[in-house]
Amino acid sequence: MRRCWIALAGVWLVMGGCAEPAADDDDVTGEPDGVVIDAAIRVEEAAALSAIVTWSTGEAATSAVEVAVDGELLHSVGDDVARVDHEVVVIGLHPESSYQLTAVSRTGDGEVLRSPPLDHTTGSLPIPALGFEVDVQDPDAMQPGWTLLNVVTGGADEAVRLLLMIDRDGRPVWSYRIEGVGTGRGDIVATLEDGDTVVVGGGMAPGSPLEVDLAGRILWEGPHQEDAEFMVPGQMHHAFERLDNGNYVTLEWAFDGGVYDVIREFDADHQTVWEWDFRSGVPEEDSYVWCNAVQVDLEGDAAYLNGMSKGLLYKIDRASGDVIWTLGKHGDFTNPQDVEYPFAWGSHGVDRLPDGNVLFYDNGHDSRGESRVAEWSLDEDAMVAQIVFEYPGEGVDDHFNNPVHGDADRLDNGNTLVVAGGTYGESTPARLFELDPDGDKVWQAWFTSSDPDLAFGAYAAERVPVLVE
Repeated sequence: MRRCWIALAGVWLVMGGCAEPAADDDDVTGEPDGVVIDAAIRVEEAAALSAIVTWSTGEAATSAVEVAVDGELLHSVGDDVARVDHEVVVIGLHPESSYQLTAVSRTGDGEVLRSPPLDHTTGSLPIPALGFEVDVQDPDAMQPGWTLLNVVTGGADEAVRLLLMIDRDGRPVWSYRIEGVGTGRGDIVATLEDGDTVVVGGGMAPGSPLEVDLAGRILWEGPHQEDAEFMVPGQMHHAFERLDNGNYVTLEWAFDGGVYDVIREFDADHQTVWEWDFRSGVPEEDSYVWCNAVQVDLEGDAAYLNGMSKGLLYKIDRASGDVIWTLGKHGDFTNPQDVEYPFAWGSHGVDRLPDGNVLFYDNGHDSRGESRVAEWSLDEDAMVAQIVFEYPGEGVDDHFNNPVHGDADRLDNGNTLVVAGGTYGESTPARLFELDPDGDKVWQAWFTSSDPDLAFGAYAAERVPVLVE
């Protein structure tokens, strides 16, 4: 008699008389298939909307967990790596919802081992009042994926710092609460790396920049920030990114008769490998300089620093430390276009694109009094810059304004993801939206609140792949 065996939650189970797998069982559909294991799964709670399912098999097999509601299969999470000890982080779950989770393993000879489903109910978000209202959605024109964002809170719960992924319907599908971060620090940025690691930094004082997995487990901690006060020497702020060489880049405050910035690149052991000090790089500056974005081009050995308070983007030679050029109203480029506002002012989310163009979320600190998203082409030989994309453009009645925060990302399909509005001062209501290359809106999600004393927004966002099948 053939014997099949599987261990769930550390308990080995041996089944006798296992059925042969069906010849056409290449597709796991959620129906009983092969061996049905008569045992209960225990699930470990993870980040607010995540769960960890673990089990073992007597021989190497793949790992997957099927997620169902009322017996109807929604999606599965797992991989095709053969192993005997299995761990699957289940994501794609919504708050305060009930599911059935089923562990599934497939052996090398095609045999399928299944557990019985376990009822699992998710809790609420750390900020239950938070919601989203989607009023524009064109799935065929959108960049597929989920949207990863930080949550900026205005009101009584300012100390809650939350990362979210939401689906195209505005439903949260992943959440991580950042512990120990000071109040009022909304300049947190997060990116997804390697498909399962979230890199988070920016305004992390007190605390450290982090890498966390989708279960919310800390994989790496950056240099610790002791002081919770805003704007203290050496404090990281506004920008944090893991580079292709494995190092990290950030901005740090510096003070010397004024406010300046230092770009710092450091390795995983926190050792500085390159830095650029605004005071030595631009020695004629002798007063307040507020920067909020940095982008490193390793191949071109250059860095791009956005000096928001000066209305200038600086291109820096990493080898010499020299400023190669500046882009802005008082910069090195001219704009021959007959437009009222030929350059950005007070901008956020600045990004040098692969084709050499530069994309800005232009907050509009000049007399325009409104925000916009704009892209400039750059001719670095003739030193000419021209606007090639602008929203809202001519004939578009979509006015928004926020003095702080805001982001614009160019997506893989050519669309642009925008964070607009905010929770500060005279900001218009906060929202996320996506524009196609013609400037037509293909998706829009408004932040909502069930608490009149709380308002929500985001500092930055990015589109990530859907992480379930």
